[in-house]
Amino acid sequence: MIPSVRYYTLPEANAKVKALEERFKAIESHLPAGATLKEQVNDLEIVWGARLLDADCPGREEYFRYKTALDGHEAAVREELAAIHADGIEVKDLATGLVDFYARRGAEIVLLCWKKGEKEIGFWHTLQGGFAGRKPMREF
Repeated sequence: MIPSVRYYTLPEANAKVKALEERFKAIESHLPAGATLKEQVNDLEIVWGARLLDADCPGREEYFRYKTALDGHEAAVREELAAIHADGIEVKDLATGLVDFYARRGAEIVLLCWKKGEKEIGFWHTLQGGFAGRKPMREF
């Protein structure tokens, strides 16, 4: 068992859905620009390599402009993820907005499973079951 795990009831977890939708919208707003900037930074690193650190490198200013913007997008995403994790919620897949909430089913520790776009938590699975082992809440 993981120390300091927060266990959710179904109503408590469902109460977090709206905030999670908002957090994933915020994350999504940074992903396209971040991906483009990452490509630009990588391209400049390939072209100029270690010369980017030289003051006279022609690509240096552009590199640092892109790198600073990329760092800002990445920091915003990390901030949103930290807020989710602070609530004891595990992000399993950032792209799809898949998260798990620890819960108890009798004496068994299980995970309530929610995916961005779902109106409420409709599934759960065992710790070993993963997304493929999702079961409907009516079987909870």
